[in-house]
Amino acid sequence: AEHLVAGFEQWFGRHTSLAVEGYFKTFDQLAIRDPFDDPKVQGDEFTVGDGDARGFDVLLRRHLGQVQGWIAYSYGEATRRTPTDTFPPGHDRRHSVDLVLEAPGPLGSRVGARWGYGSPLPYTGIAGAWLHREYNPVLHAFDEFEEESFSTGINGQRFPHYSRLDVSLRWEFHKWGGIWRPYVQVVNAYNRQNVFVYRHDYRAVPPTRSGLSQLPILPTLGVEF
Repeated sequence: AEHLVAGFEQWFGRHTSLAVEGYFKTFDQLAIRDPFDDPKVQGDEFTVGDGDARGFDVLLRRHLGQVQGWIAYSYGEATRRTPTDTFPPGHDRRHSVDLVLEAPGPLGSRVGARWGYGSPLPYTGIAGAWLHREYNPVLHAFDEFEEESFSTGINGQRFPHYSRLDVSLRWEFHKWGGIWRPYVQVVNAYNRQNVFVYRHDYRAVPPTRSGLSQLPILPTLGVEF
């Protein structure tokens, strides 16, 4: 791999900084799954390919004061190439945004909030399934089968976008020679159903697709000592 990275940083007083960084990378001799793998042949499971990646990051951050936090934006684009195909890798998320805030809250607390957004990630879609039947020579019949799926092009489809809001309240006090920090936190405050994999049911008529999502809304209580 060869990497070219360039950036700059600018300070506005002692409290606020701005950083911008861009990159370009090339990759050679990558082991990539061969979509034309012959299950009867051992050793052709992978093919050799190459790829590249490019993008930039912007970070505006306030380090000091009653209100602190940052805004971060990233753009990235990646490509993989084989002798027969060109496709994005699984981590090809074009746009990412993070907003983080810490400020005075109610009842003497510090309120913290983090909102994140990610544009859709690619995945290899499933076009359908077939029944791989097994022949029983004793019964002279196909008595068992395995359900096998067949896919579309490599990473030719994309999941829905990702977003999540986490909110917390934290307090701090000194007691018995120690520092106590009780907190209340809500993860995924608006219960966004972020899909990370799809499940297909071909026995239903018509066939159905359902998404398995990540964490639901999750409130937590705790004390740090």
